[in-house]
Amino acid sequence: MFDLVTGDNPLTITEFDFYFGISIVLPLSIYTRPGTHVGFEDSASGWTLVESIDDFQGASTLDQITTADFVDFTIPANATTAIYITATTGNAMTTLRGTGVGNVAAANSDLQLLEGTGVDFLFGATQTPRIFDGTIYYDVVPSPGTASLLGISALAAMRRRR
Repeated sequence: MFDLVTGDNPLTITEFDFYFGISIVLPLSIYTRPGTHVGFEDSASGWTLVESIDDFQGASTLDQITTADFVDFTIPANATTAIYITATTGNAMTTLRGTGVGNVAAANSDLQLLEGTGVDFLFGATQTPRIFDGTIYYDVVPSPGTASLLGISALAAMRRRR
């Protein structure tokens, strides 16, 4: 489990790359929760299942990236959203040791990834602090005002070329 903190725009999460380290076909699920995961590691209450992939194939070595292409989902702007990616085999996904739950592990102008908690399937034993060891792919969702301005600017530029 880990928290994502968005900047001024909502983001559509499209997929994850991570290190799986076990070659086995097993169910893999992703859950989200508004706000932080802290205090909610051992209960399904408030978590929403985004998708389960029944026949997910993990990469066979620790240094090989595995891509999880879940259904796209959007997280709101200027908010914290908890993410829980879980496999039926407890330690299938690798994580990095962190320095403190809630510390910023990685950031750019769109998104902060916070250090989190290793949680066994399903809402089981925990290890802290842990850092998601992978890549989060996302698209920025512009606000309606921004989209309109971009559209108007593009049309104006096209008109000037005529």
